[in-house]
Amino acid sequence: MSNKVNYEWVIEHEDEHGDIIDLDFEDKLSAYREDDFEPIDGCVKATLTLRRYEFDDCGRETNYCYPSADGSLVFTDAWQHELPNMKVPKKLQEEYRRFINRKAGVK
Repeated sequence: MSNKVNYEWVIEHEDEHGDIIDLDFEDKLSAYREDDFEPIDGCVKATLTLRRYEFDDCGRETNYCYPSADGSLVFTDAWQHELPNMKVPKKLQEEYRRFINRKAGVK
């Protein structure tokens, strides 16, 4: 049986210790409002991530993709080591690029 893979956009709200206090999930970036990126009460940071869920006969594996300094999306393991063999699908890269351009006021 082949593995099933799903992706989901997530805003992680972190407190001053770096602990994730709340998560806001959406299937499309366009579903987020501007104020969704403001930290909620008790948090100091809101970070956009792309989560990749891979389901197999044994359960689910989750990988996290964070925007890098150059604006690209990079998958990492739990210790923030880049996973170079794991690529973001082109349609999600394009969705992210459109989202960033819209936030910057670029058409």
